[in-house]
Amino acid sequence: MTSLSSSSSPSSSTSSPTSSAASSSSSSSSSSSSSRRRRRRRRRRRRRRKRMKRRRRRRRRRRRRRRRRRRRRRRRRKSRTRRKKQKKKKVRRG
Repeated sequence: MTSLSSSSSPSSSTSSPTSSAASSSSSSSSSSSSSRRRRRRRRRRRRRRKRMKRRRRRRRRRRRRRRRRRRRRRRRRKSRTRRKKQKKKKVRRG
C-alpha cells in the first residue's frame, strides 16, 4: 500500500505528468496482481474447505450405514442362538 501513497503525492504530478501517469499505472498493475493472488489463495482455501466438508459428510454417512447394518445382523444372530438354546433345554431329560 506504500506504493499507492507515493504515486498520489502532488510533487510528482506537478513536475512531470507523464512520469506520474506511468508510475500510477505501474502501481495499479502491481496492486491488481497482488489482489489477484490474494483472491486465488482465498478461492483455493474455500475449495479445500468445501472438499474437506464433503469428505467428512461422506465418511459419516458411510459409517452410519455400516453400523446400522451390522447392528441388525447382530440382533438376528442373537435371537437365533437364544431360540436354539431353549429347544435344547426342553429336549434334555432330567
